[in-house]
Amino acid sequence: MIMTKEEISLKHGVALDLVCDFLNLLNSTLNELEGDSENGQHVMVAGLSERMQTNAQGCVELARAGLSAEVKILARACIEATFKLQAICMNPNLMQVYAQEHLFFQRRALRAVTTDLKSSFSPEELVDAAAQLDVVNAEVASLGAREMQIWEWSREASLAEMYRSLYALYSGFVHASSSSLTDWLPMDAEGNLVEIVSGPTDFDLSGTLLSVATCLHYCLHDINILMGLDIGDALNELRARRDDAYGFAKVGA
Repeated sequence: MIMTKEEISLKHGVALDLVCDFLNLLNSTLNELEGDSENGQHVMVAGLSERMQTNAQGCVELARAGLSAEVKILARACIEATFKLQAICMNPNLMQVYAQEHLFFQRRALRAVTTDLKSSFSPEELVDAAAQLDVVNAEVASLGAREMQIWEWSREASLAEMYRSLYALYSGFVHASSSSLTDWLPMDAEGNLVEIVSGPTDFDLSGTLLSVATCLHYCLHDINILMGLDIGDALNELRARRDDAYGFAKVGA
């Protein structure tokens, strides 16, 4: 069913307002944060929180526009940030693993240049890329760096259930799987195509926004404990609103 942006905002107003209120609390918390720049754990958690904030704000804007599939894509980004943020809060030793992630991104890019993409580069550029790759490989070896997969981050954050459920669900939208076409190709009970939808849609929009609200709750909860803040009462009020609205008390954070 095609809906206008106004109809979507009205229908999903409770979920939208909830995420916005979580965002307001996170924004005010980060603005007043007096983290220790010498404390790597605080710095990384603050950075991941900022990333969470922008991802969640993007979800709100996309939801209001009726881009429900795109909301799910950004919701997955929120979930990934939640895994890493909470894991680093629980185990400071993972800061080093997180800080070294860029080495593996560099290595993959340089390997691509020197193999699959080499026809697009000059001999001089390929020599330079090979030299850079040697440097990166040496740094990985000297540091004993290892790359953690996202499922490992979820396990370290004690959120493996979220990885198996919400993260897996939203991954289909990231990778354009056939299941992600449900917004535009709704089927009836017999599996027949009802219509080809064009324009704004709201398929599972409130549920997706709930996932984002849950990620924001984890983020704020972890910051509050790690940095000894005083936002517990405000956070509990938001959590109670979420639980009342969605009956989610026994499932999430």
